[in-house]
Amino acid sequence: MAPLTLKTGLALTARIAAAALALVLTGGAAIVAEAAGATDRALRHAHAAVNTHEGAMLSEELAGAAAILQNSWARPLAWHAGALEALSWISTQRGLAAQTEAAPVATRYFQESADLAVQGLARAPVQPAAWARLAGLADAGAQQARCGVRACLNHSWRAARMAQAETACPRLQIAYEHGFLRRDDVRIQWVARADYWGETIRRCVAFMRPADMFRALMIYEQDRAAREARRQFSN
Repeated sequence: MAPLTLKTGLALTARIAAAALALVLTGGAAIVAEAAGATDRALRHAHAAVNTHEGAMLSEELAGAAAILQNSWARPLAWHAGALEALSWISTQRGLAAQTEAAPVATRYFQESADLAVQGLARAPVQPAAWARLAGLADAGAQQARCGVRACLNHSWRAARMAQAETACPRLQIAYEHGFLRRDDVRIQWVARADYWGETIRRCVAFMRPADMFRALMIYEQDRAAREARRQFSN
């Protein structure tokens, strides 16, 4: 009778353990889903605000976007690299929104953005946008021990040679204005050869000296013509 009782007890314990494990896994999945969802909601809210508001209304909407992440029950800012990156971007936008009205407030948000970017990069270092933002923030005076302007830019290019224009254009401008690029630098060519819309590439190189801007636009036009020829040939 004792062996049967022992087997029954072991079976019950195993079922309880399996049920507990299932609950843990289910709970973990729910936390991850909430963190990802909060990050997505916050970014959507912030992008909509930047595209449609300005002044006090923009600051208020960006504060609401930040609160989505700060108040999430999953506490994503304690462990989720994407959430840290999202709040870093939002904090930069809050700093830009406050620049014209309260310089100390803007400085505080820029520093907060840099701190968040450093935390996010410690968890997920292959983030070209975060490295580029750190370069811009370092250039603006934000303090962080991770990298200086040049090193941050190099990390960004190492993470992704080609990037969306929102990342590629600012990092190119910072590097150009600091004199980090040669006249025929391959990093200028990376931007010029990117598959951006014509107006985007023109804005992207508008800060250059006329001769350098003309050269970059010529590379863009030649590359665009070659791509179009390949498309027509493949059809």
